[in-house]
Amino acid sequence: MEALVGVARAVAAAGEPERAEQLARAITNPNQQVEALTEVARAVATACKPEWAEQIARTITDPNLQAWALVGVAEAVAAVGKPEQACRLATDAEQLARAITDPNQRVEALVGVARAVAAAGEPEWAEQLARAITNPNLQAWALVGVAEAVAAAGKPEQAEQLARTITDPNLQAWALTEVAKMVGLPRASHLLGQAFVLGGCLTPLPVLAQLYPQEMIRIAAAVYADDRSRDAQ
Repeated sequence: MEALVGVARAVAAAGEPERAEQLARAITNPNQQVEALTEVARAVATACKPEWAEQIARTITDPNLQAWALVGVAEAVAAVGKPEQACRLATDAEQLARAITDPNQRVEALVGVARAVAAAGEPEWAEQLARAITNPNLQAWALVGVAEAVAAAGKPEQAEQLARTITDPNLQAWALTEVAKMVGLPRASHLLGQAFVLGGCLTPLPVLAQLYPQEMIRIAAAVYADDRSRDAQ
């Protein structure tokens, strides 16, 4: 059945949403069917068919899982320039998420809602959702997600400001790295430098490789040579 989920996702991405929906509904495992339907709905929304995508998401009867499906569609709808519909879907998803009894699942769903709201161009609403999470670690993760979404929505200054409010050094480094992806040079260099100081070398390396590929090659060569010399001792 897991393979059928992947096939449905691939068929939807290939531009055959009707066939993809048929494949998803043929899955008998409820959780896997929901996973497939969510992926199909996202693909349909990305193909600029938001009403159909919303219709697919709302056929999911489990409130917890429908919340996730609506979040996925909201993010995809926002990405194709439908912020009003994205916000409406996010509002419905938020109501469903707040009714989830398991605290961890509720927080995860609200983080998804916050990302969708930020992608729809409502960073203040997204930040409010994140800061309402009382667990400090989960709130920090939520703020990272919001900062990423705000930066991706074309508001890097606001995303950077939000990232700097994260008190966990490693998570702040993660958020600054994500913002650096969006702002480009020369500002990205400054953000990556701060991320190196806060969270060590691994977090910013992928973005550093994108912006400074030759420098990354030299760093890799130096590390490799150092490891070889240690092995020889």
